[in-house]
Amino acid sequence: MYKRQIKKELLTLAKDDYVVTVTGPRQSEKTTLVQEAFPKKPYINLESIGSRELALSAPCVFF
Repeated sequence: MYKRQIKKELLTLAKDDYVVTVTGPRQSEKTTLVQEAFPKKPYINLESIGSRELALSAPCVFF
């Protein structure tokens, strides 16, 4: 697998902040990066209507 240079920075940022957002163009391996960096954390895709509606309507419950 390709070693991503940004993974180290992502892990550093995650130590300091409760939420880290990874953005970028479609099909640029964002999901793979995040799942590789945090294998024990749950993954939530905000393209899912249910997840997105919960995040918008009840952010405290969502997080």
